[in-house]
Amino acid sequence: MKKVLIFGLMCSLLFQVFSLSESAVFGTGTVYVRPSGGTLHLRSARTTESESLGIVHHGDEIRVLDLGDEWSYIFSYRVGTNGYIKKKYIADFVPDENVFNSITFTDVSDSSDTYSIPGEFLLDLDGDNTLDTVNVSLHYDEYGNEYMRLIITSAFGSSGEATIPFSSYASTIAFLKPDDSSTVYVFVTGDECSSDFATYGFYLENGHMKNVSFFPPEPFEPGIRMDGHMDRIENGEVHIEPVLDVLGTRFYDITMSLNSNALTYTGDGTYWYIHDLSDPELWEYASLKTKAEIPAVIGENPATLPPETELIVTWVNVSDQKIGFITKDMTSGYFVYDENTDEPWCINVGGIFESDAFYFIPYAG
Repeated sequence: MKKVLIFGLMCSLLFQVFSLSESAVFGTGTVYVRPSGGTLHLRSARTTESESLGIVHHGDEIRVLDLGDEWSYIFSYRVGTNGYIKKKYIADFVPDENVFNSITFTDVSDSSDTYSIPGEFLLDLDGDNTLDTVNVSLHYDEYGNEYMRLIITSAFGSSGEATIPFSSYASTIAFLKPDDSSTVYVFVTGDECSSDFATYGFYLENGHMKNVSFFPPEPFEPGIRMDGHMDRIENGEVHIEPVLDVLGTRFYDITMSLNSNALTYTGDGTYWYIHDLSDPELWEYASLKTKAEIPAVIGENPATLPPETELIVTWVNVSDQKIGFITKDMTSGYFVYDENTDEPWCINVGGIFESDAFYFIPYAG
């Protein structure tokens, strides 16, 4: 269960700053040295005098993070890092549909549209009447997995940086300025793994970048991220929409509001009962059917779900390693799970391997 295993990956502060140009063009390409082949240095800067980060070969497939005019900023799968090569050595370039945004905001309110990322956004984050910069750039790790790097730079210099495990798919950013505050809060949301969405928040305080803390209702967990995709910011509230996820479909809809630089739950309901569970199409798409007898807890009492029970996953609590569910007869409860050491992307549910516990594991994405 991918969401479970990557839960520990949180935002970490970094210090190296890279800022894409406003006209950054993303895409894919192939290294072309000469018809007979050859190699190139992957450079740390836009000059042949800069450090060589490794060697790329003629015919290598690459990700282009900024095509540029003379030098291109790329990710080399061979070397396993980002760096620069001259644009003339890139062949078969195919641009992404994902366009780099560059937007200047003259005003921010308690309601916000969501904007696609990567991008660069200029706005006054701390109420000092000068423009600060929020830059979200796309990068790749040594395994070729996408991630986002968010950098906040105040008018007076570098403020902080966070690495966020998002792919570029469905990644958005929004800004919230509460009525009673001069601070603008930055919220980013995106796909971490297999349609598992998460939302993070940041703000600027005394020239330093800070994390917004989340304090959701039980059984969700507090921290610096909220499971779920940011649907909108409206009247000072951040709306986290229902999420399609692995091991069935989680159903919840959470509304959060800011209180002392933290998001706290303000909705009047979460979990399954906000959804129409009498809809046959919902069960056809989202339900799991048990294959074996699975130990569970219903109410506060130990129980066993018999084979052929249909259920929907309604929440997951990673710290307590519990999975909430509801059955077609409206019985609610939870399973206890643990990680399967032999299959790193899988779990044991009630001590039973997931593919032995259920007929079908509907991985989303």
